[in-house]
Amino acid sequence: MKKWAHNYSIVNFWAENVFFILWMLIVELALVPYNYLRIAINILKLVSYDDCYLFFFWVICGLPYLLFKGACCDMYYYILILKDYKLDYGLD
Repeated sequence: MKKWAHNYSIVNFWAENVFFILWMLIVELALVPYNYLRIAINILKLVSYDDCYLFFFWVICGLPYLLFKGACCDMYYYILILKDYKLDYGLD
């Protein structure tokens, strides 16, 4: 019975977390354009005329960076944290 209860709790845990993982992915992807534009505006405010290449570098490399480093890495660590659940055995 304990084995069945444990398996049921694991299936229930991941059934709930699929919703949360998808919601987190949607939120992360929705924030990418906002962050992209916000960082581009901040670069334009801070750089001088001689350093305008930084803005063009961000225009080219910013979106892939935000998609990989922002969305993918955040989702990886989010799922890693979800996988590291602690089970308390022996609390009968």
